[in-house]
Amino acid sequence: MEFCYTEFNKFLEDQGIHAERANVYSPEQNGVSEPFNYTAMDAVKAMLKDRGIGNVSWVEALFCFTYVSNRVCHEHQKKTPFELFGGRKPPVKDFKIFGTTAYVGVLRQTRSKLQMCSKKVIVVGYGLQTRGYRIWIPSERRVVETINIIFDENEVRSGAVLDPKSKNLGHYTSYSETDSEVNYDISNHESSDEVKTEVETEITIRWSQNLQLK
Repeated sequence: MEFCYTEFNKFLEDQGIHAERANVYSPEQNGVSEPFNYTAMDAVKAMLKDRGIGNVSWVEALFCFTYVSNRVCHEHQKKTPFELFGGRKPPVKDFKIFGTTAYVGVLRQTRSKLQMCSKKVIVVGYGLQTRGYRIWIPSERRVVETINIIFDENEVRSGAVLDPKSKNLGHYTSYSETDSEVNYDISNHESSDEVKTEVETEITIRWSQNLQLK
C-alpha cells in the first residue's frame, strides 16, 4: 500500500505507466520493492546492533542506509543510482560511520564561562535538505542537521540509545549555533505513524526514480 498515494500515481500517469496492484499480504507479487525492503531492514538491524543504538532510531538508520545505497554500485550495474539518475558521480568524501561520536560547537556568545565549548552528539545520518549531517543531541533530546561538527571515529561503539520522545526523528531541523542550553518541550512529538509515512514516501520516491532509469 506504500505505492497507493497521489504523488506516486501522478508520477505513473506522467510516465505513461499502467499500475497493477498486488493482492493484500502477497509480497511475492512485487519482485522489485519487496527485496529492497528486506535488504534495507536487514541493514538497519545490523547498523543499530553494531553501534549499540536502540531500535527506536530505526527511522534515522533507514534514511542513512538509503542515502549510502544510492551512492554505491550494485550488482549488474557499473554506475551508482545517483549517477544514473543525475548524470554525475556522487560525492562520497562525506561518508561517516553510522553512530559515530562527534562534537558540535557552542558559540562563545551563547555560553557561560563555565559551560563547555562543545556538545557531545551522535551522528545518525546525512542531511535531508542540507549538505550537512543529521545528529542526535542527547542533552537536548532532539535530532538536527548541521555541518559544524568534529568527528571522533575512533570510538567503536556509541552505546547511546535514542529517546523515543526525541524531537525531529525522521524530520528536517537545522541546528542553530546560537541555541543556548534550554529544556525543550517534547510533549508534542509526532506519532510513529507520521514518521512511518514519511519514511515510506522517501523510499518510494527513491524507487520510482530507479524505475524511471530502467
